[in-house]
Amino acid sequence: MDDIETLIKRKALEAWYSSQSRYGERETTDVVEELRRITRGNRADEIIERAIQLYGEAARRAFSRLVDLHKSGSIRELSDYELYNYLRSMGLYVPLQTRVKVVRRGEKKAEDLGESLRSGSWEE
Repeated sequence: MDDIETLIKRKALEAWYSSQSRYGERETTDVVEELRRITRGNRADEIIERAIQLYGEAARRAFSRLVDLHKSGSIRELSDYELYNYLRSMGLYVPLQTRVKVVRRGEKKAEDLGESLRSGSWEE
């Protein structure tokens, strides 16, 4: 009886290890694509690209962890700010470009605030 239980446990462990090795060998582009599928929001792609650009393999490992959490049901679909906060909590600070557009009385006065201040178009 013990031999059968030992054999079952051994086979279960072998199956688990083989699934872990296959799971760990998945392509990094697959991880990025899976993350893109589970994120929503205007800036999600920008956050993903910037994180890869800045952190490379560390970002891909963080993405892999997020995809694993999604597959296990721990997290659902991520919005862009949730993705940003998860990465930040993992120690990956992803700076994003912020823009301020100047619109006065329905007209766009300048492409950005600095341009508006330089040209003086903010005064009327």
